[in-house]
Amino acid sequence: MISEDSIRALVVDDEAIPNSLVQLQLEQIGYKVIGNAYDGVEAVKLTEALHPDVVVMDLRMMDPKTGQEDRVAGLKAAAAIQKCCPTPVVVVTAYESSELVQQASSIGVGAYLVKPTREKDLERAITIALARFRDFTELRRLHTELEHYNTELDAFAGAVAQGLKTPLKCIIEHAEALLEKQKTYSRTAIIEQVQTINRESYTILNMSKELLLLARLRRVGDIEIHPLDMSDILKNVQTRLQGLKEFQTVAITAPTIWPQAEGHGTWVEEIWLSLLSNAVKYGLPSEPPFRIVIGAEVQSSNTVRFWIRDFGPGIPPALQETLFTPKAQLTQVQGEGIGLHLVQHLVERMGGEVGVISPAPNTGSESAEETSSGSLFFFTLPESVAPYHAYPTPLEISATAMETRRPTEE
Repeated sequence: MISEDSIRALVVDDEAIPNSLVQLQLEQIGYKVIGNAYDGVEAVKLTEALHPDVVVMDLRMMDPKTGQEDRVAGLKAAAAIQKCCPTPVVVVTAYESSELVQQASSIGVGAYLVKPTREKDLERAITIALARFRDFTELRRLHTELEHYNTELDAFAGAVAQGLKTPLKCIIEHAEALLEKQKTYSRTAIIEQVQTINRESYTILNMSKELLLLARLRRVGDIEIHPLDMSDILKNVQTRLQGLKEFQTVAITAPTIWPQAEGHGTWVEEIWLSLLSNAVKYGLPSEPPFRIVIGAEVQSSNTVRFWIRDFGPGIPPALQETLFTPKAQLTQVQGEGIGLHLVQHLVERMGGEVGVISPAPNTGSESAEETSSGSLFFFTLPESVAPYHAYPTPLEISATAMETRRPTEE
């Protein structure tokens, strides 16, 4: 017997006496009858309007359009209900067969009863239907998620496979040249060849890491959250960005003292890699100087906001709306960083949020010409209870010049 939070039921039967009998039985059990219908069409409309917890429906009912009895009217109505407003359904029938069970299960019917109904059997059938509906809903969610994941993984894998051709071809050509002409090459020429091979190798390494991260992401349950050494993380990013030619010409300003935040270190490295490589590829002005500013500040919500500001052409409002969607990123895989939709997913898994502001707001480091240009990408992470950690030496990120600054002290 249910006394609290009673299950809300809708009863459907084209005969008045059985309809009333089932209503009475449900009320005796302790359920709440919120409506009744006399045909399948009305059942679908009431389910959409009333949102019952369960629908108890006769199998054979009159078709209001033809005026003839439909032997599977209940199954047709149940199928329509699952499409427009998925709800647990119990079908009541005068006969049972394996064919009926199979057909009912295929459209999402949770249970069926053979007439005449008894309170105990009715209660058991509804319990089974509710449980199966939960399982069916979860399976459907997992199926949809798996389809989306497979589509995303296939597209990403295809883009990576396509992207591997150029660096592999470059490595092979330079390696063959070294083997064939090493005796005639000067030391400078050999170093240049080796540097090219090294740079393209990092490109391939990044691609493999990105693909592995995407493949494993959906299998990750609880993640390890710990205080982050942001200086060390960005040094790792520096190493991985050696395959990006444009990176060699950019001066990057970054703090020497970082607010202490918590997160999953591997994921935070991927986030910075994506944001920094995108800033270098798409956020540089047409003319030098080429520079990027990185910063962080503690927020009143006990979070730390990390940001990266470029001085390029900026991002149109229409593009900003789709920037963090999978479709927008799959065509831009270059091997230096994960897509922004995955950046958003990782940040949210760690309890933060991500976004972009373009034109970028003033951060206090702009020249007069730069104040109304560029974009600012940001992500937040929970603030750590550990004290700030000061780094005594400047953070070296760029392969060329590197500016450092300390947060303004008020």
